Amino acid sequence: TPVALSARRRTDVLTVALHTTPAGFAIDPRIPAGRGAWASLGFLFRDAAAKWLDIGPDEIEVGVHPRPVEGSVQGQVFIADTLENGAGYAKRMEGRFEELLDVADAYAQGLATHGDDHPCDSSCYRCLRDYGNRSWHPLLDWRLAVDLLDLLRGRGIDFDRDEQRDARA
Repeated sequence: TPVALSARRRTDVLTVALHTTPAGFAIDPRIPAGRGAWASLGFLFRDAAAKWLDIGPDEIEVGVHPRPVEGSVQGQVFIADTLENGAGYAKRMEGRFEELLDVADAYAQGLATHGDDHPCDSSCYRCLRDYGNRSWHPLLDWRLAVDLLDLLRGRGIDFDRDEQRDARA
């Protein structure tokens, strides 16, 4: 007999998605590369917001959700308060979303220079990884997060951005 388990809890949630996916890009959260890009963006937001709001990263939950849009599937990342009934972090991030994007941009610039002695080519414990997101580690890549952040901000992706860093790695 089929069995289903569920748990209900009330909390605030912020969802972030692209209005349109640029031609030639596949950021489908059902495939590993797309899921990794959305998850990486979520953890970039989480870590930037934790510093910005002066809270612990464990107070924000990140997840990836596929959503049907006009016959295709697009991804979205959700950011939620971990406390039952919410602590208001997601609502605060939503109300000051442009500021969150600025904070995330500043954090992303720091990721480009972290680990200069041993360049990080995807993710490490100095950038997106921590014990709490260990199940996401194989998918996390700070460069995918930065590329998706660029798309969210309406900027093109700079494909040569990491050329020197890649050569050193």
